[in-house]
Amino acid sequence: MSPARPSQTQARTLDYLRLSPAGVVRLVTQNAPDGMLGTDQFSSANALVAEAAHFAVQHGDLAVHGPLPHEPDTQGGASLVIRRAIFAPRVSQTFSGP
Repeated sequence: MSPARPSQTQARTLDYLRLSPAGVVRLVTQNAPDGMLGTDQFSSANALVAEAAHFAVQHGDLAVHGPLPHEPDTQGGASLVIRRAIFAPRVSQTFSGP
């Protein structure tokens, strides 16, 4: 069996993770795109991002969106975005602030 070519393995990778309390990106893994910290996903200029963020909160379950085009500075292709709203006890559920 021959080793997998890079193009085969890239399709099965996780690009990055981000944590977004109250919809605002506060923590990202080191390979996330620049400028992501502080982004408010609920009021994003990208309507698909805002809609997907609201969907995840409204349904309170795992939400999968895509395929979506990669960011312009990557090597192209498409991706899936998987979101899960996490509700913490004793924390406001209004999503009005971090």
